[in-house]
Amino acid sequence: LASFAHDYAWADKHKMIMTNPYLNLPVSAVVREHHEDIHKDSLTFVGIDGYYLTEKYVLPHKNYIIVGSVEECVNAIREKKADIAFIPTYSAEKLLQKPQNARLFYYSLADIPYKISFALDENCDPLLFSIINKAVNSLTEIEINNAIYNNTLYLKEPDTIQIFLYKHFFLITILFFTVLIFIIFLAFLASINFRRRRANEALSKANHELQKAFSYAEQANRAKTDFLSRISHEIRTPIHIITGMTDLSFDKISDQDFIFDALKKISSASDYLLALVNDVLDMSRIERGKTVINNDSFFISSVMDTIASLFEGKTKDKGIQLLIRTNKIENDYVYGDREHIEQVLINLLDNALKYTEKGKIEVTVFEEKRASVFSLFTFVVKDTGQGIESERLRSIWEPFEKGKTKIKTKGSFGLGLSIVKSLVHLMGGTVQVESTPNEGSAFLFSVPLKILQATKEKRRKSDSIGEIEEMYNKEKILVVEDNDLNADIVRMMLERKNLTVDIVHDGKEAVDRLLETEAAYYNLVLMDIRMPVMDGREATKLIRNSDREDLKTIPIVAMSADAFAEEIKLAQSVGMNEYLTKPVRSESLYAMVYLFLRGDKKASL
Repeated sequence: LASFAHDYAWADKHKMIMTNPYLNLPVSAVVREHHEDIHKDSLTFVGIDGYYLTEKYVLPHKNYIIVGSVEECVNAIREKKADIAFIPTYSAEKLLQKPQNARLFYYSLADIPYKISFALDENCDPLLFSIINKAVNSLTEIEINNAIYNNTLYLKEPDTIQIFLYKHFFLITILFFTVLIFIIFLAFLASINFRRRRANEALSKANHELQKAFSYAEQANRAKTDFLSRISHEIRTPIHIITGMTDLSFDKISDQDFIFDALKKISSASDYLLALVNDVLDMSRIERGKTVINNDSFFISSVMDTIASLFEGKTKDKGIQLLIRTNKIENDYVYGDREHIEQVLINLLDNALKYTEKGKIEVTVFEEKRASVFSLFTFVVKDTGQGIESERLRSIWEPFEKGKTKIKTKGSFGLGLSIVKSLVHLMGGTVQVESTPNEGSAFLFSVPLKILQATKEKRRKSDSIGEIEEMYNKEKILVVEDNDLNADIVRMMLERKNLTVDIVHDGKEAVDRLLETEAAYYNLVLMDIRMPVMDGREATKLIRNSDREDLKTIPIVAMSADAFAEEIKLAQSVGMNEYLTKPVRSESLYAMVYLFLRGDKKASL
């Protein structure tokens, strides 16, 4: 008869039978420092030879040592021979009271059960087993607690000389100890009061943090609901125009004037919808930290030329004068993020154009004193529009913030200025606004740019290609597009320029068609990215890795709705020369075709 951990599997293995458990011992981990995962293999475990806890929780690990007693386990932890030991909590409490173990600590492990029962040989007298089991079951909680009290934590240590002297001198020095006890009592009360105050402060702080977190969650939920409400309204408005004018056009198909006017309104609504989608995607990228700053060399004057070409027609149609001034800069060739500078200027000019009915819009760039090889360039977009009230100057940078105006604006959904602020800050710059109601506004943003020595400009030729009126001589273009309607639209656009168009519907068909045709049969490939069977990137890899020299250099232009920078880099990495983002506008398509059929055939991303 002996006491063992209550484990029927162990009993069966050793041909034993077990009584019901009579004691549930709490188990603790004794350590020198806290471990998040107490079962990871990098730790060294220590256990007692033949101990249930050793066999169950120590031996399965890779690193362990075996000792002869609980006290040796604690010594191994203290002497850094091991990192962790599993022992009963009562033993841990007793052993860690010793001064040499003061730097060790333990914490209880609720997930490790350790119940104690009696075990007998399986061939023992059944009556004897029954009697013992009934005796175990009859033990009361008080009896068990008394056993724990007398044999574990509360086991009295033998008196030492110091304790003996202390007991006898107490009678002689009673006054001193009375005062001492009184002081200790006061200190104890102060300690309790201090702990209570600390606990109250911690509870108050936790409640405050909880209230703040709850408030933030409510604000986030309201913001999400408000965003969905606003974006739903902004999306449905142009869709209503598109579907409404389309339905009316079917009824008045013979009225050319009405059809022309309906197409203009449909085009305007689709532009608005596309701008909204682009701005929402920009905001999403910015908020998720996915916006990448791409620095490269460029000319400030080239940026201003691009802005002028984009807005000359729009301002002329509205009867507004557009002035572009670059004479305030000394250095034209710089190193920075041209793409985002252009995007900020476009958003600011769009905003100025919306709220200006007459007068002019000026775009000026200034260069301030250089520090080493850097200059601070300040771009100013000034208009003679309706202006902004002083109390709204701070809120205009918030998403979906629109000014109160009697001017009918299209595309005004309130994301442009929020994107401007975020992009300028990402480029390490600042942005501000000055405005007088009924007189106009001036938006200024400054960005630091590195000054470069003037050399031949490195820029994509497609940036400087204006409206293309070129007609071609039946050059052959392969369009790879799985959507029939998209393919037909591109085909009709290209056939207007006297180009021959073949259409295939996935990447595999494209590879097969190019390999089947004679060398240099096609002049250009327009490749969709996401397609069934084989996508555009995989098809481009196979085309570039083919044995035919003409396929290694044939221009391949990606044509996809994926507008993220990561997708463009992936397209570049597999050998695509350029990237057109859907929806593809005719002027962008013609500029790209001109670039490769009449311009620089080696242009690339």
